[in-house]
Amino acid sequence: MKLTYREFLQHCKKTPPRIYYTWIYHQIAYPLSYILFILGFSANAISALAILVSGVGAYFVFQKNLLAGLLVFLLSYLLDCSDGNVARVRYGYLGEARGAQQQLGLLLENLYTNASTFLFFISLGYYFTAIENNFGYLWLAVTAAGIKLITRYTILHMNILRNPETKKSDSEEGDGQLFRPGFLNETKFFFVRVANSARLYFVAFLLVFLLWPRELASVFVWYFSFIIVLSFAKLFLVLARKQS
Repeated sequence: MKLTYREFLQHCKKTPPRIYYTWIYHQIAYPLSYILFILGFSANAISALAILVSGVGAYFVFQKNLLAGLLVFLLSYLLDCSDGNVARVRYGYLGEARGAQQQLGLLLENLYTNASTFLFFISLGYYFTAIENNFGYLWLAVTAAGIKLITRYTILHMNILRNPETKKSDSEEGDGQLFRPGFLNETKFFFVRVANSARLYFVAFLLVFLLWPRELASVFVWYFSFIIVLSFAKLFLVLARKQS
């Protein structure tokens, strides 16, 4: 069935609507999603493509082409957003049969998150190690990636133990609890998403690279240290809550 862009847009949006800081990001993802839909891509094919593209982004960063790598990572994040848009239209609006596609989709969604986080962190750690001749940057990246993944799966397993029937990830549950209308709540949501996803990292590094390239290494250290501290804090709070 052929859909116009307006029809596609009407049925691909998530509810509740995206808040202010993701507005531009999603305006770019919507037409990309429509192009992929018209080309016949399934949601799972887009997820697999996003994983491949994030690997290409890491390759550019490893080759010390940081700007190209960050732009390719941006494309992979847009693809990760696009798979959900296409899924909502194909399976929600058009009623196409999912079958085993749903389980594969959940697997690919988690694989993308894990792979893109690992590739982004490690490639940046290698980049700064190479240009600064200091292995401390790589160790910082490895530590940040490790504690982030440990925290993610500790929370995920805790949610499964609490409710074995749940199919939501820890981030989805947290989003539902934190999202409320209003500037202060949306600001809180913003900082939580920065600490819990890889989608916004390219923004910080790309902007700093374009405007203050000499400060980029310092920003890397402060930003990844921030991630480590917040991840440890989140892990501690989750474990403490589990004991109560």
